Amino acid sequence: MTPAQRDTLHQAMRRLADGERDAFDPVYALLWPLVRRFTMRALDGASEAEDVAQEVLLRVFEQAADFDPDRGDAAAWAVSIAAWQCRTELKRRARRREERGEVLDSVSTLPGPEAQAMESEMLDAARAALDTLRPADVETIRARLEGRAIQVSGATARKRVQRAFARLRGAFWGRYGAQ
Repeated sequence: MTPAQRDTLHQAMRRLADGERDAFDPVYALLWPLVRRFTMRALDGASEAEDVAQEVLLRVFEQAADFDPDRGDAAAWAVSIAAWQCRTELKRRARRREERGEVLDSVSTLPGPEAQAMESEMLDAARAALDTLRPADVETIRARLEGRAIQVSGATARKRVQRAFARLRGAFWGRYGAQ
C-alpha cells in the first residue's frame, strides 16, 4: 500500500466513522487487497483465508464507529483486526485437529530453514519497532507478554496496554508498511 493510498484509506475511514455511507466503497476497495494478502500469508494460503478476510472486513465495518482517526492509522487498525481473526482461525484449526484425534508427527512440526529465517526477520523487525517506543510503553508490552501485573488500576492498566500496543503497531507499520 502506497503512502497516498494509506492516507486516502485513513480519510475514508474517518468519514465512515463519522457515519458517511459514501465512504464505504473506497474503504472496501483499499482494504480488501491488504486484508486478503495478510490473511493469505498468515494462514499459509489456506482455503479459509478468503473467508477470514471477509470476516475481517465485516468486523471493520461493524466497528467503524469505534475507529479513532487521531489515535492511529486505519490500515494498522484493520490489520490488527485481521491478526486477531487469523489467530482465532488458527485456534479453530487446532481444536478441529484435537477433536478428530489427530496426532502430529514431531518431525513435521519442526520449522524448516525458510520458516526459521522468516521468524528471525520478524523478531528483528519487532525489536526495531520496539526500540522506537518510549521506555514506559516497552515495559508495559513486556509486562503484558510475560503475564506480569501492571502497577495501576484495572481500567488504567487496560488502557495503558491498549495504547502501548497501538503505538507498537503504528511504529511497525510506519517502519515496514504492508508489502
